[in-house]
Amino acid sequence: MNFAFTDEQAMIAETAKAFFDENATSERTRAAMDKDGVDRALWHSFCQELGLAGIALPEAHGGSGLGLVEFAILAEAAGAQVAALPMLGSLAMTAHGLARGGSEAQKAVWLPKLASGEAIGATGLAAKVTASGDRLSGTVDFVAHGASADVFLIATDSAAWLVERGAAGLIVAACTTLDQTRPF
Repeated sequence: MNFAFTDEQAMIAETAKAFFDENATSERTRAAMDKDGVDRALWHSFCQELGLAGIALPEAHGGSGLGLVEFAILAEAAGAQVAALPMLGSLAMTAHGLARGGSEAQKAVWLPKLASGEAIGATGLAAKVTASGDRLSGTVDFVAHGASADVFLIATDSAAWLVERGAAGLIVAACTTLDQTRPF
């Protein structure tokens, strides 16, 4: 078996490393930590100028149609510079979960927004959420980048729901955490 990166993956790695080395400075990260933990200018550049946020999302919904190996390459480069971006919650969990299990209407609305950086997603795993019709009840604790999210993927062991910020009854409370680049 060959476990080496393809030429395309090596190019993605080189591009991502150069981008984050140049742009994800400690000053910018500190400034983001003083706000909501997201360097919005860096996120915009990553999503819009590089077009890499949708790397593992379907092309039909604004992505590049590549895979999780390519996404992991990006995550490694961002992590090496401690970039204050919502990559785990927005892309790895929310966008991929939606791509795999969302309705076509949900995919059409949210995947292009998540891939372009127009929207930030957050995923909450909750064992104590109940559903009755189109109403959820319960509490979901410690949602990465939840205070910045525009849409939430709420999941239990047996079901998942997409909840938009501003939904009736939704309360979002930011928590102070030790790692302020990954706020909950």
